[in-house]
Amino acid sequence: MENKNLFDDFKKFQEKVDPPSKDKTNPHLRNAYASFESCLNTIKPALHQHNFILVQSNMRDELGDYTQTKFVHESGHELTTKVYLVLERDNMQGVGSAITYAKRYGILTLAGIEPEVKDDDDGNKSSGVSSAPPSKPQQPKTSKYGL
Repeated sequence: MENKNLFDDFKKFQEKVDPPSKDKTNPHLRNAYASFESCLNTIKPALHQHNFILVQSNMRDELGDYTQTKFVHESGHELTTKVYLVLERDNMQGVGSAITYAKRYGILTLAGIEPEVKDDDDGNKSSGVSSAPPSKPQQPKTSKYGL
């Protein structure tokens, strides 16, 4: 019976939650994105209304450092995801930036939503990748994170 309540509550949560607004602009690439605060302000009230709490913590396993995100239901059941940290800079600002990024994408992933879509490019603008298909096959990239 508890699993049915978990399923019903999560379904109601997903029906209720609105996409977070893209409230920030990357100064280097000039693309809009939803800040961590925008994600929290959008998702947490809907989670609480449907009997979930949000828990995020930083951890390490054999693959590296990651941020773990959990939606914990009142029944005690959890929905969990991990986002491994990739540092642009090897200092505390780099760590903080990577954690904030991982926290933001952890809650969006678990919620099953994307920020509001204004000019969706599948992240291509922010990564410098053209949305046109490549002219020749590319070698698959390997990651030390196993992804």
